[in-house]
Amino acid sequence: MRTILLLIHIILLAALPSAAQQTTTITGKVTADDHGKPIAAASVVADDGRTATVTNEDGIFSLKVPLPTRHIKVSCLGYATRTVDVPADGRKLDVRLRATAVTLNEVLVANAEDVLRLAINNIPENYAAQPLLQQCFYRETTRKGRKYIYVAEAITEMYKTPYSKDIRQDRVAIRKARRLVSTQASDTLGAKIAGGPVTPVNIDIVKNRDYLFSEEMLANYGFSMRPAPLSDGRAQVVVSIKPRQQTDFALLMGDFYIDTETLAITHIDLELDMSNRDKATNFMLESKPLGVRFKPIALEIHINYKPDAAGKLSLNYIRSDVSFRCEWKRKLFASPYKVTSEMVVTDERSSNIQPIKGRSAFHRHETLYDRVDYFSDPAFWEQYNIIEPSRSLEKGIEGFIKNIKKHQ
Repeated sequence: MRTILLLIHIILLAALPSAAQQTTTITGKVTADDHGKPIAAASVVADDGRTATVTNEDGIFSLKVPLPTRHIKVSCLGYATRTVDVPADGRKLDVRLRATAVTLNEVLVANAEDVLRLAINNIPENYAAQPLLQQCFYRETTRKGRKYIYVAEAITEMYKTPYSKDIRQDRVAIRKARRLVSTQASDTLGAKIAGGPVTPVNIDIVKNRDYLFSEEMLANYGFSMRPAPLSDGRAQVVVSIKPRQQTDFALLMGDFYIDTETLAITHIDLELDMSNRDKATNFMLESKPLGVRFKPIALEIHINYKPDAAGKLSLNYIRSDVSFRCEWKRKLFASPYKVTSEMVVTDERSSNIQPIKGRSAFHRHETLYDRVDYFSDPAFWEQYNIIEPSRSLEKGIEGFIKNIKKHQ
């Protein structure tokens, strides 16, 4: 298969081998209380404060928790957090979240740039001050039109130095992985992600401050501020950035959600400025086959940080969506593609941990596409927590399995 190699900026963390213990699986759906629509990327955390997952696009979650677990906490930006009892009969949960009011702390009705700079200066105080080892579930997919032509999944382990340090010693290791590929004669192009699970290390914007928070980068942006919905009962503001001058490379634009009391950045939504197609292409594309025209459409990044019991934040969830069209020369129609990468931290610890050594680490120039070849083991994930596939992805995977079996 000819392959487009995409340099996608996402975030992936790390994994711990879980100790053998008794577990049970909690399933359910999270919806909005007022209109009943599913809530995607809602955080679902067991009462141990460590075991976690997120809801998929349909609001559905499946969480393997240690026994005994009596409660789970469900939260999402813009909604009031709920603590829900775990049903003894194993029935599926129907969790409805209530939208929260929008407030603005008058102290912060000042200069938007000053607020963001204060948040940047407070990073050493607000984020993890000790090394972390985080267990994560990572998935990347490529879709041509509505059809999934590639899915890769992995349990990863990431050693993360304190947020007062840079990312040079941060490492990612793959503990378990598999891929599913479904191609047809008409699929003349595929796509894969350069760096895959390790790329998110670079895009932990709060920790990798040179990426966007350096003086040189901040000088390229204009700033504005508005009130934000409450997050877990706490007041927030949104500081937005937008390019204000021309540069030799594509810039980002988007929102930083900042807690008004601690001035901690809790959530980030960014998109690539697509006003210059050549610059956007240079940002998104690493290589392509000769004779293919690449037409960028959009790149979006969503990052979420979660506090521990002491209130110190660390990376919890990240998703990247890259959309583009590709056409062969002398062909009439261009094919639409969408590459998605998604990661959730499912467990973490800060004691009795060791850095990931060089040979065990996944390298930034590797691709998960080329590293894994496991397939269709019903017990493959064992007791690891994953992100439940969306309905469309489930159908796509069923099609992959049928296609593979047909040709075996």
